[in-house]
Amino acid sequence: ATVDPDGQVSAVGTGSAVITAEKAADAQFDAASASYTVYVVRSTQSIAFSNAGPINLITNTTNGNTASGGGGTGAISYSSSDPAIATVDSAGLVSAVSFGSAIITAEKAADAHFDAASASYTVYVVRSTQSITFSNAGPINLITNT
Repeated sequence: ATVDPDGQVSAVGTGSAVITAEKAADAQFDAASASYTVYVVRSTQSIAFSNAGPINLITNTTNGNTASGGGGTGAISYSSSDPAIATVDSAGLVSAVSFGSAIITAEKAADAHFDAASASYTVYVVRSTQSITFSNAGPINLITNT
């Protein structure tokens, strides 16, 4: 922290500083001083996914669900709680691997001014639905042999 001639304290970087004001003695008063500690901390930030989830995916498909936000300059990285179920690349693209569920997490790194931030959502890898139809949806009238 720095102090200007008017006593205004400004943060320079994270950490702590002891600020002391002193007044010299004069003919009427003894010298005096007072001190206090300033703690300079990083600001909090938050990030969020474009789709907060949960998200259902069919095996062998992908979904691009990226995280953004926060005031800091730290990079965002992605991870999967279970890469056997779903993987995620450095751009946030999730690939459905096998049936089950996984938690996808984005982490924005701390920088000089902001703490790290994270966000997560659940992805469920499900079976694809199928349907069948009859070529003649009926009803069909059948006549028995008499």
